[in-house]
Amino acid sequence: MPDDSTVGALLGQVQGEEGAELRELSGNTLSLLHGSAFPPGKPLSLVVALEPPLELTGRTVGSKRQPDGRFLVRVRLTNLRKEHREALATRLSPG
Repeated sequence: MPDDSTVGALLGQVQGEEGAELRELSGNTLSLLHGSAFPPGKPLSLVVALEPPLELTGRTVGSKRQPDGRFLVRVRLTNLRKEHREALATRLSPG
């Protein structure tokens, strides 16, 4: 059961592991929370829980531990198309 902080959040899988919580899209850089850190430059595959699921690839920019023990991972997306960006921006916008 998700805690209150993830209710309504945009979720996904990183490298086939559940638990990625997408936070922000800035240009081609996606920020997400995940239980694991990744070294800069590591290739990542990401499946975003949209309908239909959105498959993205990228390389990590860096990871920073957060107070809750998860890591804020920044990923430079390498296959982000305009329609992907629009779908993500709509779901990640505050409000």
